[in-house]
Amino acid sequence: MFKYSLSMVNQALKVLSPCLLIAYDIGCKLSTMIATSSLNSMFAASNSCICMDAFHGYTHNYACQDWNHSNSIKWAGLKDFGTMEHIFSSSNQLTL
Repeated sequence: MFKYSLSMVNQALKVLSPCLLIAYDIGCKLSTMIATSSLNSMFAASNSCICMDAFHGYTHNYACQDWNHSNSIKWAGLKDFGTMEHIFSSSNQLTL
């Protein structure tokens, strides 16, 4: 289910590491998948972090928000991590 996401995380760790903040719509599930995959040791050693975008965070349960929401990560800044969603949403006008 997450093979493409895990592949992208693997490549990001190789090329951009260390200390990455990776935002993903369902970051809580991706964190679980990384923890149970062969990427676990490389991800932990890189001091990287997974978070979810702000929109998903507000529609999710509190315990997950508290751990994975971008507002709870000190070095995440004010980004909502929904750039691609904004682009796709604005491109809907082009189809009319």
